[in-house]
Amino acid sequence: MDAGEAADADYAAMEELARDSPKVVAIGEIGLDFFRNLSPPDAQVSAFRRQLRLARRLGKPVILHDILSPGAISYMKLAGEILEREGRAAHDAPAKPDAVPGTVGGR
Repeated sequence: MDAGEAADADYAAMEELARDSPKVVAIGEIGLDFFRNLSPPDAQVSAFRRQLRLARRLGKPVILHDILSPGAISYMKLAGEILEREGRAAHDAPAKPDAVPGTVGGR
């Protein structure tokens, strides 16, 4: 789903599926992609926050989208700040698993 086009109904459907299906064990892959910028950065951050809140409400871990790009360091910093505010999450980063505070790898 494109973050710039996501509507409340899309998030409601995502929550219903994640809550009601035993096959949904995590929320993801979610995150920010400032490399391709298919959606405006503010829309990406808003969607990321909503998805993190959903995971927290449902008690599910998240699988983070981690793109290596020229802005990866600032992306990792921003993701860490959001996770600190929104709650802990699972994290998979091929470059540096301890780079994001508030995650399993970053504690």
